[in-house]
Amino acid sequence: MDSDGKSAAPDYQQICKGKKRSFLWRQTCTLWKGRDHFLLVTNNLLVERYQRFYFRDIQGISVLPRKSWPYQLAGLLLFGTLPMAPVVFLFRDDVPESARYGFMIVAGVIFLLFFILFLVMLAKGRTCLCRFHTAVQTEEIGAINRLHVAEQHLPGIRNFIEAAQLDGQPQNQGGETAVP
Repeated sequence: MDSDGKSAAPDYQQICKGKKRSFLWRQTCTLWKGRDHFLLVTNNLLVERYQRFYFRDIQGISVLPRKSWPYQLAGLLLFGTLPMAPVVFLFRDDVPESARYGFMIVAGVIFLLFFILFLVMLAKGRTCLCRFHTAVQTEEIGAINRLHVAEQHLPGIRNFIEAAQLDGQPQNQGGETAVP
């Protein structure tokens, strides 16, 4: 604490929040802007991880669009129609008619659930993979996982990085960076 009794913690502004998928569960990722760095907070059920990326150390940002809808459509077709596979056996004479209707209703509800999930994923927009590149690491930024989020936030992120990196370089009389 400082002399005013306030915490000496740096002020952060939240830039964006998103979810990053891992093998078994999702992780919540939040990207924050500090005075001279970005803070990436990754949180799963048990662990919260903090990573700092100083503006002057970031050498590049890459955004790779993903075509995830074919995989989502395959999931819809596989898991949405899988419950309907035993329908062939329901049309035998020894199966009661009430069992047929009950099974078809359950299978239809399961298919409808997967179809709604597919439509929600399409409505959210195209997915992407965003990475910060430094001299020693390349780190995926899970908070920027949609293309429209990347298009919205990357110009501002680029401005912070360029401003921090241009401060340490000599400039011409016109204010432009001198090229060696």
